[in-house]
Amino acid sequence: MTFYAGHNFPGHLPEVEPSPHFTYDGAKRALIDDLEDLADEADLAGKHDLAETISAIAEDVNLWSRPDTISVGDEAYWIITDEEYEES
Repeated sequence: MTFYAGHNFPGHLPEVEPSPHFTYDGAKRALIDDLEDLADEADLAGKHDLAETISAIAEDVNLWSRPDTISVGDEAYWIITDEEYEES
């Protein structure tokens, strides 16, 4: 089974193709990396509270035991299976 990690604005296609991973843990790590990058950008922009919130969300993703979705601001960050990806 393949797992896809990605993000998009709800109701819109992702601007960047979701990244495929052969393991759920690999997809989770990729999503956490994306969220940590976003937190770093917010911190550099002086939005320290937002950076802390995003870092906490990344920690929550680490606790996921199955594909799921979480909202960060206006964007949805998610992990889906290959079956769900083919349906979208």
